[in-house]
Amino acid sequence: KSTVFDFCFKQAMYDWGGGSNYEKLAWMDGSTKRPAGLIHNPGMRQYAVTFIDNHDTATPHEGAWEYGGDVEKANAVMLSAPGIPCVFWKHWKTNKAAIKKMIACRKQMGVNSNSDVKVTNTSGYYESVATGTKGSLICRVGSWSGTPSGYSVACSGNGWAYFTNKPVDFSNTGNNPIIPD
Repeated sequence: KSTVFDFCFKQAMYDWGGGSNYEKLAWMDGSTKRPAGLIHNPGMRQYAVTFIDNHDTATPHEGAWEYGGDVEKANAVMLSAPGIPCVFWKHWKTNKAAIKKMIACRKQMGVNSNSDVKVTNTSGYYESVATGTKGSLICRVGSWSGTPSGYSVACSGNGWAYFTNKPVDFSNTGNNPIIPD
């Protein structure tokens, strides 16, 4: 088996650019909205490597295709989606604390490359619900009010939040070899 970079996801993130048109982040899979990209397809998502930027898309390359929006929000969308997420080193260095928490939520809820993720809102804010092997993770990006019933805020930042239906332990995020310092 091989994996493939999900350039469709990258294009959707680039087109969204952190703005208020959250429809750009969702594609239809029959009658269900799913995160945009190859990851919208249940047969492909386990092979799709999602990314926001990499060494080829970011400056200083001529004709750079660099994401221009809020990097934390973009990583929140990516790390709550199916596929195999690849965090760009530059984003990691500038947003390490938030990304570590996002990864901890993903891991502890058992969200993986083949998880079922539905986009449940794109009007006014983005909301997805990921069903993992150990719990559920709701990602919200934008401007909303309230907490989903049966969930609590696991982590959040400026204009994004993760809600989980089980508590998340962040005590080991600084020493975990899967989440480097």
